[in-house]
Amino acid sequence: MIKLDILQNYAYISSLLLIILIYASYEDLKSRKITTLTFLIMDVILMVYYIFINWYISILLIPVIGEYYIKKFSILPYALIAIPLLFDASIIVISISYSILLIKIFSIVIKNLGRGDIKILQTIAAAFPIYPHLRIIYSILPPVIVVMLIASLIGIGSGMMLFIENRMEREFRWKFTSIPLSKVKKEYKYWMKKDRAVYKIPFVTFITFSYTIILILSLLRLV
Repeated sequence: MIKLDILQNYAYISSLLLIILIYASYEDLKSRKITTLTFLIMDVILMVYYIFINWYISILLIPVIGEYYIKKFSILPYALIAIPLLFDASIIVISISYSILLIKIFSIVIKNLGRGDIKILQTIAAAFPIYPHLRIIYSILPPVIVVMLIASLIGIGSGMMLFIENRMEREFRWKFTSIPLSKVKKEYKYWMKKDRAVYKIPFVTFITFSYTIILILSLLRLV
């Protein structure tokens, strides 16, 4: 079974991904920029790995790897995710397929979702497609979607904290997400817009934190 084949090396893959994510979080907190080369290497490793499990699953990594070379709004390569479904419409294949596509759609709809965020989330989708200790049917809501949801809620919470900090200002239009330029101390943490500075949420760090929660729960055999 595909699930058993994936679970055989689950600990190694998830641990390697966690190391890469922790390093990316360090870069994110330090400069709000990350090196995506490590995730490209991880994607290639996953592609080779899936070739030996079920070759058609490796096709799902083609548009993921393609994200490093195509434009953000190019969605044509994602038509390839339909091919594995012709061979196997199992929960695992469906989970990887639609989560990869859904992340791409989110990146087009949500402008603040950067290309680095897309690559990281899609790598998680391919590396961690199922809950190891839950019935396979639960993976219809893939771990990466839960990770993205938790990270988004943390991001909203950080925005709320900024709102509370600026609650006494008269100007309401930018108040929820920004501060006056005069208050900026570390410019790399902000986008400069006229007389306001818009805070760059360290979303990669939030993704890593969320992924760690899911990973710990899986180690405790809760998911």
